[in-house]
Formats: sequence, C-alpha cells, structure tokens
Amino acid sequence: MAQIKFSDSELTELQSFYKQEYNKTIQKLQNIKGILSKLKSNGTNGTAETVKVQTNTSTGKKRGRKPHTQTTSSAPARKLGKWPNFIINTIKTSGKPMKALDIYPVSLKHFNAKSKLDQARTLRNLRGHLIRMTRRGEIKSGKKIGQRDNLFSIS
Repeated sequence: MAQIKFSDSELTELQSFYKQEYNKTIQKLQNIKGILSKLKSNGTNGTAETVKVQTNTSTGKKRGRKPHTQTTSSAPARKLGKWPNFIINTIKTSGKPMKALDIYPVSLKHFNAKSKLDQARTLRNLRGHLIRMTRRGEIKSGKKIGQRDNLFSIS
C-alpha cells in the first residue's frame, strides 16, 4: 500500500476540515434525536402511526411530455397519391422488374415535363417515391449480379 506524506500545513488544514465535518455531523444527530424525542412524547411510543407533513403543492402548469395513450380505433387505409399509383401501374404494365431509369422516360411523358427544371424535379420525385415505397413494402427492390442499378417490382 502506498504511503502519502503531508507537510505540516497540509496536516493542520486536513485536521481542521475533518473536525468541522465531525461537529456538523454531531449537530445533525442531536437535531434528529430531538425530533425523535418530540415524536415519542406526542404518544407515538415507537408505533407505526402516520404523521402528516405539509408539502408545497402548486397547481401550476405541468411540465414534461404527456403520457402516450394508444387509440383503439384503427386508422383508415392510406390513400395512394399520383406518384405511387403511377409507379405501380407502370411496373404492372411492363410485366417485369424495372430500373428507375426505365421508369423515368415514361414519367416524363405522363407528367408532361418539358423544361430541364421539370425533368430534374420529376427524377427527384421518382427516386424519392421509389425509396419510400420500398421501405413501406409496397414494392420490392433488388439487384442482379454484376448490375449497379436496383430493379423494382411489385411485392
């Protein structure tokens, strides 16, 4: 076990600190003994009786998150928008899995995208809906060996 060496000034500081702590603890114990003696003199005699303690109760705003309650009614079936319907119908009519770039020219004609801005917006919407629909399980995606692009099919 390692030995710790203190200088004389450090020893006096430590002794005074622990003497103060000791005195505080003695005062707390005397306070507790006084309360216990008062409780015994009030007729409790060490038996288990309830003692009412008044606490500060405020009727202010409640803080924090509200408890989560589950609704028993089932939500109505989700209505598909124009993009999901278009994607599903396009894959169904082809009869085989399709890449996003195979669906893209059909979507340009279907949504009448002529300007470069509309074409970019159409591609962004198509890719976003393909990803969302795959996550929801509405369509499946997979890759052929040696191919880079995903193939999308009806699930």
